[in-house]
Amino acid sequence: MKESKRKSKVIEIIALLLSVLAFIIGIFAFGISSNIKDKTEVKPEGITGVGAEKPSIVFSSDKDKKDTIVSGKTINGAVAGSAKIITNEDETLANFDVRFTKPGQEVIYTFYSQNKGKIDAYLDTITYANVKGGNFFKICSAVNPKTTNRYLVSSACEAISMTVKAGDNVITNGSITDIKEHILKSGDKEKIVITIKYDKNGTQVDGDFVVRFGSVTLSYLSESELLNISR
Repeated sequence: MKESKRKSKVIEIIALLLSVLAFIIGIFAFGISSNIKDKTEVKPEGITGVGAEKPSIVFSSDKDKKDTIVSGKTINGAVAGSAKIITNEDETLANFDVRFTKPGQEVIYTFYSQNKGKIDAYLDTITYANVKGGNFFKICSAVNPKTTNRYLVSSACEAISMTVKAGDNVITNGSITDIKEHILKSGDKEKIVITIKYDKNGTQVDGDFVVRFGSVTLSYLSESELLNISR
């Protein structure tokens, strides 16, 4: 009889221990699951770049068309070549060639930037690249080197500038980074104006000369990409 009671108590103790063990294992498993879930939920979408949408920016020479060739509007007798839109991860305008004969001339290239993506885009950087194969963004050369003073061309070249204006609040005459609060909302367009100017106080050259510029790139980012940069 005593032996039977002893066995019964042992069984009860074992059952109690198993119940406690099962309870502890259940709490531990729930804690791990909750921890993983919490970490997943508090991670802002797009911070790691996984599954994040990016802006879809398209340049065109006309507000309602998709032409990739931008013609320059000349002022006071300058002669301008056409610029070409090159599409890559960033949108780039290339092939700027302008022929000048006297100070006060200028050329204006106007095109449009459209956000065709589902999220707002932020203009972050405007980059002036060097002329392809050269070490400078701007190179000036005489049309006829035999009859044109190269020192005058060099001096006049210092009076040639390129200005980029994006929308109403961004304007620069050189590369610029970390542009603040310039938003191109989903579905919207904005005007981009590039002006190449021969300052009226610049040196007068004794012959025509050509100015060649490197490409200009406008980089737009999503809000999550901007957060990644600032972290």
